[in-house]
Amino acid sequence: MTRVLLTLLIGLVVSLWHPKSSLAQYSTDYWEKYSDDVVCSASVRFSKKLNKKVWGDHSGNNQNASRLEAWRRSLSCGVSEPDYQLINKELNTYALERSDYGICFLATKDGGWEVREDWVKYVETAKSRGLSCGVSEEAQTVTASNDLESKSDKWICDIATTEFSKLLYHSSRPAGRTTSLKYSATSWNYAPWAKLALSEAKRRGLNCGVGETTQTASASSANAAPKVKPKATSAALTAAEKEAERLRQELAALRAEKAAQKQTISNDTNLPTITIASANTKGKQGIIRGRVNDNTGIAEVTVDGTVVPLTSNGNFEYSTFVPSGGLSLKVQATDLAGLTSMMSVTLERNAGTATAAINFDRLNPMGKRVKINKDALALIIGVADYENTPAKAIFADSDAMMFRDYASEKLGIPESRIKTLVNDGADERELLLSVKSWLARASNQGKSDVYVFFAGHGLASDNGEKMYLLPYDGSPELLDDTAILRDRLFSDIASANPRSVTVFLDTCYSGTTRGTDMLIASRPIAIKALKQSIPDNFTVMTAAAGDQTAKPLEEAKHGMFSYFLMKGMEGEADANNDNKITAGELHKYVQQNVIQQSSGSQTPELQGDAERVLVRFQ
Repeated sequence: MTRVLLTLLIGLVVSLWHPKSSLAQYSTDYWEKYSDDVVCSASVRFSKKLNKKVWGDHSGNNQNASRLEAWRRSLSCGVSEPDYQLINKELNTYALERSDYGICFLATKDGGWEVREDWVKYVETAKSRGLSCGVSEEAQTVTASNDLESKSDKWICDIATTEFSKLLYHSSRPAGRTTSLKYSATSWNYAPWAKLALSEAKRRGLNCGVGETTQTASASSANAAPKVKPKATSAALTAAEKEAERLRQELAALRAEKAAQKQTISNDTNLPTITIASANTKGKQGIIRGRVNDNTGIAEVTVDGTVVPLTSNGNFEYSTFVPSGGLSLKVQATDLAGLTSMMSVTLERNAGTATAAINFDRLNPMGKRVKINKDALALIIGVADYENTPAKAIFADSDAMMFRDYASEKLGIPESRIKTLVNDGADERELLLSVKSWLARASNQGKSDVYVFFAGHGLASDNGEKMYLLPYDGSPELLDDTAILRDRLFSDIASANPRSVTVFLDTCYSGTTRGTDMLIASRPIAIKALKQSIPDNFTVMTAAAGDQTAKPLEEAKHGMFSYFLMKGMEGEADANNDNKITAGELHKYVQQNVIQQSSGSQTPELQGDAERVLVRFQ
């Protein structure tokens, strides 16, 4: 009987307290937490005319919301023979005209999507709107948990119940007095995510306080005495008194420590000590490291008036610019008593000064890749040390060895088709055989592009009409007998019938060397070689004009002409950025740089086809 009366009382309270709002304001959290009895009591009414229970008036938003929850649970609520087809039709029309939450209200059950046939359409509508409808991982975790048996009774009850409270009566009386009556009750939580906990509570026989109600009456007056606070328990008082005593003792200790420190400071006569651990200079940067100590504590440390930070043990560090003449700095420490110590520290800068120098980039043929020229050939000769003359052609052998890599990486010549002769390996016999035998046999007539690179001594005849290249065993005094005539060399190469011939000559014919020596002491005056014609398919690039000297580039450890020749082949000579370097572009780049570095005393020259493409980048 008590349970029936409690249910009727809850129904009465719910029926008296219904804010007027739209369906969107009645979330599932509102109605789903109440029992079937409560939902039904708010959803039906008794019709005297029909003498039976009928669904509530459809014009009331609250009854609409509770009725929707009853239908969602498939409750008849005592209404005989409900027309569920009509109910579904009304729900469909009603929900689609309302908010997204109205759709979610109809599309979910037990923490997940509806699966009943007549309700699936609401799930589809919700998903078409991109709604998750609260089907969250958290809800699924609580709903799907199979570990409820390990949970405590309190944990189960916290999930399985909800508390309902409402102000039932409130009135104002004369003289500012008011009275109110408040009703509170604990009920089962019928939210989908709590149903497993609810089942577990009932399985254990827990009532979780459901059915226990309280009513609180209160009266207040503007002149009424203030409410008396409830008395604290004896245990709480004891704990509070102990905590207060502990705090009093800590405060007393702090005060005593402060007083002792104050007394120590007032009686202090000891100056702080400064210890310099190091004072070093690296380049223009000077660094001082040190430590300060005092019996009362350090208030501040400055270096040349600048406050520097201290570590907990008194260490400090200071860095500054040190001019060339050195720097003297004043380190000052002040303790808490106001006493000050001072020390002077000197930083010396190294007296040496940097020497101005000109630097050139290191040669590197491994940059841009080029197309392979499978029929091409290269004959590379470099002689720095000669057998029959003390005059050296410095760096000539290095030029030849480096150009071999540029022949393969920048001219695209296969390694197996490159022949290199250096120093004693470049005597007259070997040089002539390389042209007459190897080059003639390896060349594909009409298809091969032949490249010749020579770095070493050259010399002209007394009248300047003949130009010679000096092999390793050549003698400057016996040019006709021991040197190789340039015209003969060109003629032997042309007889192999190559498609084209490109010759690079880092030499001169004036009789001077890359240094300051003369090849023939009896000829102190340089001979001017006369310009000579070359075969039609030849392109010849020489390091200097007929009466000039081919000089070295000391900083790069190469011949000046050779260095800029190879540097230009890396891509710097591609003036129009078309990924091709012509003989004209390469000569222009080499000439500009050689003239600059030689102060105009050396001018590279070009004969032949300036439009011939030498380097083709991929």
